[in-house]
Amino acid sequence: MEVKNLKKTLRSIGLIAIIAVILMTLTACGNKLVATKTTEEGGITLKETWEISFKNNEVSEIKSTFEFDDEEMASAYYQVLKLLPEESKVTQDKNKVSFIISADGFEDFGKAIKGQTKDNVKKQLESEGYTVK
Repeated sequence: MEVKNLKKTLRSIGLIAIIAVILMTLTACGNKLVATKTTEEGGITLKETWEISFKNNEVSEIKSTFEFDDEEMASAYYQVLKLLPEESKVTQDKNKVSFIISADGFEDFGKAIKGQTKDNVKKQLESEGYTVK
């Protein structure tokens, strides 16, 4: 009789664990989109990664990384991105250039970002050839 109860208890614990993992995954992934795209132009390969966070179904932060196969091109791109509003953080590490901008810096971008919903952003990125997760 105790073995049956033990098996039921283990099944219940297993089911609860599976539900907990699913909920944690959905909650973590539900507030963020990650979009990637690799392009090649003029013999230079560029890999883009965009991580877009949402709060109350509106964009709250954007993190982006651009990885070039040419360090000089990365340096040139870094110089351009340094022109972003001062609220954004732009960094370069060899052939990678990254920036982070939060909702505070969106005003300078106007309606292009502010107020965009997760579904709208996902559709836009997919229409531009990004793989979105």
